Amino acid sequence: MKQLQTKEDKKQTEDRPRYGNFKKDQVYCRFGEETILYCPKSADESSVTWLGPPNLIPYTDGKQINNALRKSDRLEITGNHSEGEFNLQIINITIEDEGLYRCSVIVNGSPREYDTELEIERLPTDLTITNMTNKHQIFGIEHTELILTCSVRRGNPVESLQWMRNSIYTQNPNLTLSIIHDNISEIAILQYSFVPSREDQKDNFTCFAESSFTKEPLSKTVYLNVYYKPDIIAEVYPSNELREGSDISLQCKADANPEIKKYTWQKIDLVIANVSVYNITKIDRSQAGQYTCSGYNVLGGSSRNVNISVLYAPVVNVTLVFSEEKLKLVCSPNGNPSRYRFDKWQHMSFFGQHIRYINGSTNGELIFPLNFSDQDRGIYKCKAENGILNTDGHLYQHGSASFDLGGLPVFVERNENVQYGLYQKIATLTLYIKSIPKYDRLCCSTNQWKLCKKNHLHLFQEKSAVFRDILYGANVLVDGYKILFVTPPLESSDFTDYTFEAANSFGEAYFTINLRDKGNLSNKTESSSSSGKSYLPYAFLIGGFVIVLSVTHLCSWYIRTHYPRTAVSQGRPHVSSVNSIMPTGEHYEEINLSEEIESPLEIDNDRSFSCIAESSAPIIDDKSVVVCGEDFQCQQFDTVVSRNQYEKLTEVQTENPEHAYRGTRSSETFLKIF
Repeated sequence: MKQLQTKEDKKQTEDRPRYGNFKKDQVYCRFGEETILYCPKSADESSVTWLGPPNLIPYTDGKQINNALRKSDRLEITGNHSEGEFNLQIINITIEDEGLYRCSVIVNGSPREYDTELEIERLPTDLTITNMTNKHQIFGIEHTELILTCSVRRGNPVESLQWMRNSIYTQNPNLTLSIIHDNISEIAILQYSFVPSREDQKDNFTCFAESSFTKEPLSKTVYLNVYYKPDIIAEVYPSNELREGSDISLQCKADANPEIKKYTWQKIDLVIANVSVYNITKIDRSQAGQYTCSGYNVLGGSSRNVNISVLYAPVVNVTLVFSEEKLKLVCSPNGNPSRYRFDKWQHMSFFGQHIRYINGSTNGELIFPLNFSDQDRGIYKCKAENGILNTDGHLYQHGSASFDLGGLPVFVERNENVQYGLYQKIATLTLYIKSIPKYDRLCCSTNQWKLCKKNHLHLFQEKSAVFRDILYGANVLVDGYKILFVTPPLESSDFTDYTFEAANSFGEAYFTINLRDKGNLSNKTESSSSSGKSYLPYAFLIGGFVIVLSVTHLCSWYIRTHYPRTAVSQGRPHVSSVNSIMPTGEHYEEINLSEEIESPLEIDNDRSFSCIAESSAPIIDDKSVVVCGEDFQCQQFDTVVSRNQYEKLTEVQTENPEHAYRGTRSSETFLKIF
């Protein structure tokens, strides 16, 4: 231990100018004080040069101070210059004055250098013992290593930091010293480690920091308080292995100092009782497993586990396992005892309908090839038994898992390759699709055009649906999408093949529907026009037309000559239902035929028509229609006919994407009066 200064020595030191600790190579100073750095005598003033921090830059040339220095006003060359004394005096010392100073002189013709290290003197502060309580106690646990940690903010010069146990210095092998830095200064940390026992109760430990500039060292003392960790004993009566329905008692005891204040029984981290003895009546399989008894005193707690084995039928789980070479379902029963026998796997639809039975492996695995098909999707049920009946008296227990991996879209078996429509009628093509993931492209095409749902939403009507499909020969329910593709009124060329394409991230699938004329009207028309040999049908048609026209004019003449003309109510003509001229069948909900037809009649109030010709009215050709007034006098009006309906559809779709049909096929969809 270093000799400390007495009060008288310290008083004498404070009364004279502070020259540090009078060491030639090291000087300690306090903030705001002054010091003199000595240089050996030199005969020649011009031979003396002082250098200093940072990096030994020139401070003086002889006795001339370097005015470029920021602290030049705090520097002065002192001493008897005539005797060659050129000492460097620094006043009002700050942190920037710390560093290495060098005096370069020439003595007797030989150059010499003298170095002096100036450091700021700091006393050690903030001595702390970690985890010390207000009562100067520190806790230890029996047979558990305890580390006493003492820290102090370091001074300058560096202090001595030590641990003492019952006034005896601790041994070095048990000590660990480390230095850390913060924004202020260095902090020294001294740790003393040992394993306490109950015999160490109330031992005292002192940490002290001793500096050569302090008379009394900094110190703190703590007292060790050793606690016994509770020693728990847990037992099961009558046995820890039993069948379902048996009674059982779990008992917990403890040896601890201080005494146990609280007991708890837990199962899977769930507290089930706060007693030392826990009884279970008619235990079942859900109560099997590990139970933990815990006891607590002021120090903490400890625990002991007991395992209860209940013999019960297995609970079966099924998991899907992937590998580079195969895909498999693994049946994992969990029962007691853990010896299992497996039955056949059952393959079912997602609606629980049976599809087939499959033989699995003896260890409960069902292996699929990597190129599995859409028919392999569904629910797979595994059955296993371990010789123990469940509470319902069943031997086999089962578990299931869904096998629902993605693949190409599938057009199911119920789709019809041949569907029918009527000439000049709207047709609806129906198809059913399964797709996981859902298709992101759906198109319909013929040999003349291709339309996709993305750009023609009004043509494709889609909804989720449940329908039947054939999976491994079983007719079962599946879920997917029902697609309705609605055509405009059909022309002869529209009775052809319609190919539907559905695509998702796995690829594309195709299905072709042959649309046929249910009434064969288009086929008859085409046959007659193409042969050019038989004009008999035309003759009958013209003859019938002449007869109808003659009868119509005769009736009109008879009514005009024998009956007065019916008055028009309030100057407005009576107009019969416009739907009478329309072909029956399906129509788009967006199209209001009455509005399209009635609008021209209401605008032209000068025309007085009592009716629009029925379907039996004479039609002059495919570009005109006959309209009769109240006097049964008929007039012929032209209509607008669009022959190439899909070309027209494409043009209008570009102009009005919200509803392409509203501006197309005006002659086929509705009659427009001019």
